[in-house]
Amino acid sequence: MAVNTIASNWKTYHASSKLGISEQAVVAYTTHGATDDGEWFDALGATSITVSVGGASPSGTVTMSGSNGTNANLDIPADTADGAILGTVAPSGTELVGELQEHELTRYIKVHLSAFTSGTLTVLIKMVKRNQ
Repeated sequence: MAVNTIASNWKTYHASSKLGISEQAVVAYTTHGATDDGEWFDALGATSITVSVGGASPSGTVTMSGSNGTNANLDIPADTADGAILGTVAPSGTELVGELQEHELTRYIKVHLSAFTSGTLTVLIKMVKRNQ
């Protein structure tokens, strides 16, 4: 089961035109109980990304991957491609948070369930982004 189209589901929670930044969030998974390829989203202009993982007795691994594109045109990778692993969040019965700072970010970011043990996992992605 693939994740819903992340790019179209972003909700802006805070925006400041003076500072030129906004905080956006999207739920990537809700009570999910299996591994999944995930979906790439464009992180152009992001200054940080936070991934919160919780759920009902969650046990598994959520992987944050990055890619700068598949060719000279920086095309978005296929969802089945994992790219470079930027970090992992592995909750075991409690909510955990993983964070990527600007110097760790690539053009495209993917959060996916790379391992599943038990329970269900809910994953929320928050991105602080420069308005362009």
